[in-house]
Amino acid sequence: MYKDQLKSKKRKKIFGKVMLGVIIILAIVGGIIYALFFTSWFDVRNVSITGPEDSLRSDINVVINEWLDKDFLSISRRSNIFLLSLEELSAIMLSRFPKLDSVDISRKGQHDIEISASQRKPIGVWCTSTSCAYFDQKGIAYAETGQSAGFLILNVVDKRDNKIMLGSSIILDDWLQKIILAKELLLKPDINVSRFEIPENTFDEFHAVTPVGWKIYFSVSTDISKQVSALASLLRERLSLAEITEYVDLRIQDRIYYK
Repeated sequence: MYKDQLKSKKRKKIFGKVMLGVIIILAIVGGIIYALFFTSWFDVRNVSITGPEDSLRSDINVVINEWLDKDFLSISRRSNIFLLSLEELSAIMLSRFPKLDSVDISRKGQHDIEISASQRKPIGVWCTSTSCAYFDQKGIAYAETGQSAGFLILNVVDKRDNKIMLGSSIILDDWLQKIILAKELLLKPDINVSRFEIPENTFDEFHAVTPVGWKIYFSVSTDISKQVSALASLLRERLSLAEITEYVDLRIQDRIYYK
């Protein structure tokens, strides 16, 4: 009987220690949770944005604050700067604002977030039958606009059945680089180009349209540099621009046809 009472006391003592340990652990965990989410020790108070133009920066600030104020399990993201997913925020910014080329986000201290963003720089205007958009060196369409004209900016009219999606590539990179190269090289023999055209149902062809209306036919499968160089030599030696009325065909390597 005495031994049973002793064992019972030992069990109660062990149980009491276990319960005390559990209570201490729960108190510590509760204190950590309270400190992390229900005090202002680590809350986000300031968000600084550098890089974009004023109007875009204002729109970005609205989106960021909406994201920070959104609750997860009744806890605002803003409540703890160290538990924020900066990668998620960066992805949201790039998705919501096609004008942005890159976004770098960092924490400064325990209350501040610094965001450095760069905008895309336009090299041209890309038009389809339904819309036009600015695009950058990477071929990413990022802002709607009207059809442009002139020689300072690259103007491309895509007659294929394509749609422009802001934030997405307008064309395969090889195509774009060949068009950019053709524009640059044609300046050397003083051939002005008002726009480039991609004919419908083509797989490898684009045209340079001169201000007077005649065209230069190119193929992405040829060496653009050699073809334009050969055209420049022809213009210096035997051909005048005034003699061209309809087209110059450079689609076949090492061949030039004109009318």
